[in-house]
Amino acid sequence: YGCSNPRTFQVVSELINKGVSVEEAQQQVYNNFSEGRMRLLGHSLASKMKVFPEFRAAYISVSKEELKRFNYAIGDTEGLVNYPLSIKNISFSALFVENTNHIKVSLRSRGKFPANKISEEYFNGGGHLNAAGGKSFTTLNETEKQFIEILNKYNEFIPRELLRKQFIEDFLLKTISPYVYFALDMDRKILAVSLFIIMYIAISIAMHGFSSIFSRKSMKSLDKNLGFLFGGAKSII
Repeated sequence: YGCSNPRTFQVVSELINKGVSVEEAQQQVYNNFSEGRMRLLGHSLASKMKVFPEFRAAYISVSKEELKRFNYAIGDTEGLVNYPLSIKNISFSALFVENTNHIKVSLRSRGKFPANKISEEYFNGGGHLNAAGGKSFTTLNETEKQFIEILNKYNEFIPRELLRKQFIEDFLLKTISPYVYFALDMDRKILAVSLFIIMYIAISIAMHGFSSIFSRKSMKSLDKNLGFLFGGAKSII
């Protein structure tokens, strides 16, 4: 984890030098789960995990009935909140576990997303920047709805580099790729038109600034112009 420091690894090194079995430690920590816990994990990931790519967030909710069905024992939901963070571009994850008189809330995040601030403000809890917990005293369903509302308010904390990377990937996949495949069958005349289009794009970027290419408005306009120009080229030639 990001909180690990050199001293942590020094201590581990000293323990290994003194004969501590790494395999035995791993077995006790990671390979000592009950069948019920493993089935609860599978059910949670397959049926109870909700992903919101637009917010780079996800959550898992588990009801009392589901805990009973999988013979829940204390500790069986430990670490479950971390699994959604394994999904590409997800930077905020929550776990909601229904108890008798409250909903247990666990929050995890990456980067500068303030899990502790959200816990303090909405879930009667606290913690660290990337790891926090709290309680909700409404129903499980209402807690899930509240979480979605929170995502809308905290959208500005989504790492800009993730947004930019995903936006570029989507643009290349949905906008540029079709034209590239079309270009493979071009003759010289069509290729000349294509070069003109490339020049048009370059001039547009130069006039409006490079940063503007990442705005949704600019991308929609660019996509519209590309479609118009390519359509005209195909109809003329």
